[in-house]
Amino acid sequence: MNLRLELESRKNEVEEYLKNIFDPIVQANLRSAMEHLPNAGGKRLRPICAMLACELAGGRVEEVMPFGVALELIHNFTLVHDDIMDEDDLRRGTPTVHNEFSIPTAINAGNGLHSHAFDIVTRSNCSDATFRRLVREMAVTVRAIGEGQQDDIDFEIRDDVTVEEYFRMIENKTAKIFEMACRGGALISGASEEAVLALGDFGMNFGISFQLSDDHLDVVSLSHEMGKTSKSDLKKNKKTLIIVTAFEKAGPAERKILDRVLGNQSASEKDLDKAAEVLVKLGSVDRARREAERYAERAKRSLDFFSPSPAKAVLKALADYNITRKY
Repeated sequence: MNLRLELESRKNEVEEYLKNIFDPIVQANLRSAMEHLPNAGGKRLRPICAMLACELAGGRVEEVMPFGVALELIHNFTLVHDDIMDEDDLRRGTPTVHNEFSIPTAINAGNGLHSHAFDIVTRSNCSDATFRRLVREMAVTVRAIGEGQQDDIDFEIRDDVTVEEYFRMIENKTAKIFEMACRGGALISGASEEAVLALGDFGMNFGISFQLSDDHLDVVSLSHEMGKTSKSDLKKNKKTLIIVTAFEKAGPAERKILDRVLGNQSASEKDLDKAAEVLVKLGSVDRARREAERYAERAKRSLDFFSPSPAKAVLKALADYNITRKY
């Protein structure tokens, strides 16, 4: 099985569904702003996870596609607002929505993507009881993302963030939507409660591993590989696992180097590179990678409930790919 080709094929199915998704939006400027980030590409991993979960639980892709695309719109809505809060200039190698349009229009576009997602999910082919559960769990997921985002913001002005608080934050901000993708795919397929729980566990553990890999990549990758500025987490004083664990070990000299860049949007490349070297030396970068690997293994073990199948093989390969990806 060639994972790259498998993901590309499924991504193309998502792109096809997205083609006319914004036709109901008649206000031209709002529609352009809403389309901007989805049209910039992306891995489409959340709808792909929903597709794979549905297949693994015995359902069909056509049944789950509206739900998967609705989650992709929710994901994009959170990114539009996140970019405003973080004052980011680039996303997926293209100007952020607020840079391309304006901050007020970007806020409006994010709100539009959020509401449009709940319109799209009404196209899901499932029973009324399943649909009510689906919508409720989606709403709870969006609320959890908001809590995680607020923790992320609040942590920027704290130097005492704990490892436990960090994991709570990424569970909400990043992992919950992967959990929802996999649970929703299983629910739409009509799977048993045990299957829904198992796939939800996969999504949660995969999502945690995904965020840990992102934190790792922000320190070690190049900007052109990521499609956004590298080491941006340092300049924003984001309390990633790397920073939290570094603070536990750093001596006065190492703290001085870190303090020069943390929260400093004007930090030089030279100072950022020095800070990255300190983080590597302290073992914090390796710690994040090891944790990403540990959660990837937990995600794969969650699938032991299911018999071998092509969908199971792809999900397990996806968990492994997350550890080796470059962006």
